[in-house]
Amino acid sequence: MKPIITLGLGAALSFSAFAADAAQLRPMVTVTDDQIRLGDLFDGVTDQPDRQIAPAPAPGRQTVFDAEFLQRLAQSYHVDWQPGGADARVIVTRTSRTVGIEELRGPVIEALNHRAVGGRLQVDFENPTLRVVVASNQPDTVTVDSLYYNQIMNHFNAELVIGAGGSAPQRVTVAGHATLMVEMPVLVRRVNPGEVISHADIGWVEISASQLVGNIAASETDLVNRTPRRSLPVNAPIFLYDVVPLRLVTKGQLVTMVLQTSNMVLSTQGKAVQDGAKGEVIRVQNIESNRIVDATVVGSNQVAVTVPGAVMN
Repeated sequence: MKPIITLGLGAALSFSAFAADAAQLRPMVTVTDDQIRLGDLFDGVTDQPDRQIAPAPAPGRQTVFDAEFLQRLAQSYHVDWQPGGADARVIVTRTSRTVGIEELRGPVIEALNHRAVGGRLQVDFENPTLRVVVASNQPDTVTVDSLYYNQIMNHFNAELVIGAGGSAPQRVTVAGHATLMVEMPVLVRRVNPGEVISHADIGWVEISASQLVGNIAASETDLVNRTPRRSLPVNAPIFLYDVVPLRLVTKGQLVTMVLQTSNMVLSTQGKAVQDGAKGEVIRVQNIESNRIVDATVVGSNQVAVTVPGAVMN
């Protein structure tokens, strides 16, 4: 009995050594580049493991190799492997990453800024849920290859290249609307007629440049030291005709007329022939002489005359 046992043990050891040297199938494989290699499918391949045997699937996709194909492949490249059954197979998955619309927004806005200046561009994509699957080993770059922009219609089309400079750059076309936004002064509190608008009363909001018309206040200087003709709402664009300089002199009102020279100051009473705001030149009648002269409004019910003798004569 001993010789038989010894022989059986030797045969078992010989088979174990053979099995250890045989290649092992890898049923689930992940690849990063665009080619599948022999060593990706079998463990233990010592001859030509980097041999390219098939293109990799598209990023994020899978390719399945069945038992028949794997057996022919093993025979062609002398790989020591036999399928254990008809269900033997390898699933190869290509690694990927997803580029969302927000990664595309920056390059598109930068390209559009060369076409539209004078404010901030608000970009709205026609397909805001767009997702582009790209190979994980591609550069994290997005460049604009071509751009069409109709500034009148606020519409654009852009062709983008994702992963430019890599082995498998991808092209994608996006479209949408690019609206030029500009800042406009608004009131931060309700201002009533007779109240003077100050810098503290002014805030800023963005509006579409298409809403900007010539009769809308565009700067603080259009509003400061003015008073509204009517009660003005908060956070709304203001038309220039809705505000007027604050009237410091009212027609028919008595005013103090002042003539100042380098060595004297003379004053007398006058009667305003016109309304007047600070800095405006109005006509004033000297009460003593009934003479009408031009005078500059310098304060509340106070005007300055510059013609020598205009006050006293």
